[in-house]
Amino acid sequence: MNDNYVYRIKRVIQGTFFILAASFLGWGFTPATEWFAGLILGTFFALLSVLFLAWKVHRVVQAALQYKGQKRRVTLGTSSRFSLAILAAIIALQFPDTFSLSGMMIGLLLPTMITYIDAIYMHTKMRKKEKGVKRCAY
Repeated sequence: MNDNYVYRIKRVIQGTFFILAASFLGWGFTPATEWFAGLILGTFFALLSVLFLAWKVHRVVQAALQYKGQKRRVTLGTSSRFSLAILAAIIALQFPDTFSLSGMMIGLLLPTMITYIDAIYMHTKMRKKEKGVKRCAY
């Protein structure tokens, strides 16, 4: 696997764990325990979804490299990831006194937002590094 890819996955996991830690502090020390519990629930299931997607992408790349020119049916597991989100929603709806549905929905989006923010950050970092290199004008 590409080192840059592994590095980005690790950064997303670290960012998600940071948000989970902050959510646990909010759950323990604020009166909005239902909302933070929903945020924890959604973030946990979203992290599982991100890890599952990373594993499936790795398998797709390996299959593409192994079976060059041959047709192979490989999926990214979209239905499995949707099922994880539906399971989180069912848990939040079954226990509305424990989990907030709005917090859970925000939690489901957080690892994706961390991925986007990390990609923008890495892109601007690379652009700044490239500005020092003079380019040929064709």
